Amino acid sequence: MESDFDRPLAVHQVRRGWESLERESEYWVPQADIIGRIPANLRGTLLRNGPGVNEVYGKKLKHPIDGDGMVCAVTFVDGRAHFRSKFVSSFHRRQEAQAERMLYNGQMGTTATGTASQSLQLAMSLLAGKKPQVKFRNPSNTSVFYWGGKVLTTYETHLPHCLDPYTLETLGLDDLGGTLRLGTMAAHYRMDMKKKRLICLSLRVRLNGAAQVALYEFDQHWHCCDKVQHTIDGLNYIHDFVLLPNFYLVHMTPFVKLSMSSVLSWAAGKQTSS
Repeated sequence: MESDFDRPLAVHQVRRGWESLERESEYWVPQADIIGRIPANLRGTLLRNGPGVNEVYGKKLKHPIDGDGMVCAVTFVDGRAHFRSKFVSSFHRRQEAQAERMLYNGQMGTTATGTASQSLQLAMSLLAGKKPQVKFRNPSNTSVFYWGGKVLTTYETHLPHCLDPYTLETLGLDDLGGTLRLGTMAAHYRMDMKKKRLICLSLRVRLNGAAQVALYEFDQHWHCCDKVQHTIDGLNYIHDFVLLPNFYLVHMTPFVKLSMSSVLSWAAGKQTSS
């Protein structure tokens, strides 16, 4: 019997993964769409998250990561599969739905319609040494996981969103009881099943000064059992980390450089990321 790995890649099917989704879905998967048989004793839910759109009200995104997150859940029960998908109902998504146009910039280079004045204000603030006020999107599209009765979706530079575990309705931003004081939660996390702990990371990058990094360990009741925070010179970005028995391992990436000139270039629309 030919395995799926031996079959040629169906490019037309793969391309569909990059299409914009106009609606959310919920249905029992028809038996005709299932290859093989689902074990009757298989029970549980598989969660996936990723960009659900490649444009916002006619504005083409420069990178998929600027697109609003859509969470998909496939639940297996009694030999059947149920599918549900919902967009993360972020503040910017609700605001843009009301205005019917893109209002918030994406951090991968997509600029909202009519944001030339915002870019100018950003450049002037940076040149004057002031803290810039830029309205970035929080698409919450990079990861999704279940822990301690919560479903959280994450995006590198913002707080996570909390979803209802059953309906996937967005309940709102979650700072985990005030623990995430840096205002972010990185896309990736680790679960130490021996200790029954979730380990997550926060990063705050500054143009002038070293980056702040915090790592937290939560038990299954979301009590913060341990926390470490460091200030590291030259650190501009952390996407992931390695959990060791006695250490957290992060890397100093050479691919992201944050400087005044790079931010000014971004403000002028001359680059997406570096």
